[in-house]
Amino acid sequence: MKPTIGVLALEDDHTSATSALSESASYDVEEALDELPSASSFQEKDELSAPAEVAKEIAAEDSDSYIGSDEDVGALPHIVMVLGVTFVLVMGVFQAVIIGSSIYQKHGQQNTKKSTPVVAADLPFQLDELQAQTVAALEDPSSPESMALLWLRNDFGVNEHSRDRSLQRFRMALVYYALNGQQWNSSKSWLDHGLHECHWFNGWHANNAVCEFDTLVMLDLSENGLKGVLPVELGELQSLHRLDLSRNPDLMGKIPARLCELKSEQQLQIVADCSSSLQCC
Repeated sequence: MKPTIGVLALEDDHTSATSALSESASYDVEEALDELPSASSFQEKDELSAPAEVAKEIAAEDSDSYIGSDEDVGALPHIVMVLGVTFVLVMGVFQAVIIGSSIYQKHGQQNTKKSTPVVAADLPFQLDELQAQTVAALEDPSSPESMALLWLRNDFGVNEHSRDRSLQRFRMALVYYALNGQQWNSSKSWLDHGLHECHWFNGWHANNAVCEFDTLVMLDLSENGLKGVLPVELGELQSLHRLDLSRNPDLMGKIPARLCELKSEQQLQIVADCSSSLQCC
C-alpha cells in the first residue's frame, strides 16, 4: 500500500508543477504581447512620417533642378555666348531693315519726283492746242517739251501774256531745248524772261524785222550749231515768212508738213541743207 501512495504523490506533484509552468508561460506571453506596439500605432507612425519623407524628396528635386548637374553648369557659358550672338544678329538684321526701308523710301520719293509729268496748269492755253506728239512727250519730265513748258510756267508775268504769245514763247523755248541751245554758237538773250521773244534776236536780223505785231515772221538759225531732231511744234509757227536752217550738219528729222504746205503756197521760204538725216519739203 505504501508504494502506491508514493506513486500517486509523485504524480500529483508532477501535475502541479506542470500546471504552474503552464500558467507562468501563459502569463509571460500575454505580458509580452501587451508590451508589443499595436498595428494602429505603426499606422499612425507611418502617417506621420510620410509627409516628412515627401518633403525631403521634393526638396531634393528642387535642389537638383536649381543647382543642376556639373554638365549643366559647364554649359552655361556656351548658352550665354549663343544668346549673345543671336542678339547681335537680330539687331543687325533690324538695323539693315530700317536702313533699307529708309533708302527705299528716299529712292521711291526721288523716282516719284522724276516721273511726275509737267502739266499745263495756270496757262492761257490748253494741251489739246498742241500736237499729239508734243502732248505724249510731256509724260517724260526730261523731254525738251517738258522743259519748255516748265520754263513757260516759271516765266515772269506768264498770265499777262495772251494765248498766242504764250504758245509762241513755248514753241521758241522748245526749239532751244530740242536743238541743243546750250551749245549754240549764238544763244545770247534766248529764254530771257525779261525780254520779248522777238528781241531774242536783238530785234533785227539781216535788215528785216523778226516780228510783226508781236508775231514771229522770220527765224534764222543758220550756221548756229543746231543739233537734234526738229520738233513738230515748229510747224505751228505759221506766220513765218522765212526759215533758215542751213549749215547745221547735225540737224536731223524733217521739215514739218505744215511748213511745207506754206512753202508750196509761196508764203514761206525755207532754206536748209537737205540730206539723208534731214528731210526737206
